Amino acid sequence: MKKFMYLNNSNEVVNAIYELGSFVWVSVNDTYISELDLENTCGWGEVMVTFDEYIYNKGYYKAIKSDLAVTLLMNNGDIVEFSKSNNEYLTKEEALEKVKEFSKQGKMAMVNIFYNEYDGREESRSYIDMDMDQVEKVLTDYYEYGWKASKKCIAVRENSLCLYNYSLDDKNRYCHTVIGIENELKEEKQNKIKIIQTNKFRKYMEVHKKQFILPYKNLIKYMQLKGEFKQVKDKFVEMVIDFPFDIGYTQLCEITSGHKIVYAKRKNRDIYSKFTLNGRSRLINKCVVVLKQSFENPDEYYLITMFPGEHIVKEPQDRNIKDKEEIKKVLEFWNNHALTFNPKEINLESIIYDCPFEHKSEY
Repeated sequence: MKKFMYLNNSNEVVNAIYELGSFVWVSVNDTYISELDLENTCGWGEVMVTFDEYIYNKGYYKAIKSDLAVTLLMNNGDIVEFSKSNNEYLTKEEALEKVKEFSKQGKMAMVNIFYNEYDGREESRSYIDMDMDQVEKVLTDYYEYGWKASKKCIAVRENSLCLYNYSLDDKNRYCHTVIGIENELKEEKQNKIKIIQTNKFRKYMEVHKKQFILPYKNLIKYMQLKGEFKQVKDKFVEMVIDFPFDIGYTQLCEITSGHKIVYAKRKNRDIYSKFTLNGRSRLINKCVVVLKQSFENPDEYYLITMFPGEHIVKEPQDRNIKDKEEIKKVLEFWNNHALTFNPKEINLESIIYDCPFEHKSEY
């Protein structure tokens, strides 16, 4: 289970950022801003400018610390995150030890990626099988090349090491060398899920955006940044995402015999929903997300809906209910639950007092 801790002041925020490690990524609403080197004194100027901009000068109303990140919820609705980079300062011996761990898992490979010095465009990529002796020579050359130091910056991933600016060839190109397991490296490149927001989804969210206390678009970017969609495979996906902070108000509440119940159609919906007139919404840190896989590309998913909540349950008139067993569970759930009544989200002419779901009881 993820562990989160609220930070009380700016000093605690700065200390928590330094605890993340030598390198920290800065992102705003899932947009990468910069990488801070907290260990090298040459980078302190950029560190101080960044801290001034986001921690001291711009107002934030909540700061949350997790194992791998410090998240600031800004007064303007932005989500600023300082997250642990996969860059580390390693000695040659430490790098070799990590490579030996990779070699136990499968065949080693050297991946060379050449970039043009001027525009950063990738020109070529090649996979070269290597044994441990060859890998050791590459690492030795890396620590002897250019600025000689006992520790150098290396990107450490689960199944690979990336050596930056390892050499310049006769065409004046930088070589970024990745040492790792061949099949894992190829899968890492392929396994990227694209989340698509259609006009229909945006129109639907325009009606319900006030349920969120943070812009829902920022929350989508935050979920992508956290890799919440990496493992999706099914054609239709329903998931509940936990956040380290409250994201909005859930309209779902448990009801008793004392609740006044009505039924109505929500805007942009053609089915009836159950509402309580004396229920209250509550703040929640969970979000229900529903995705549908694209027919053309299995790595693309369309956002169907998202809302603050922790229950994935259809409504009784939902056309996607599969069978009698599912409708039975749906009716049992809505027998004890209802949505809080909000006239701004409801087609008021559709309000009725008799339950339109009664005919479902035959199931």
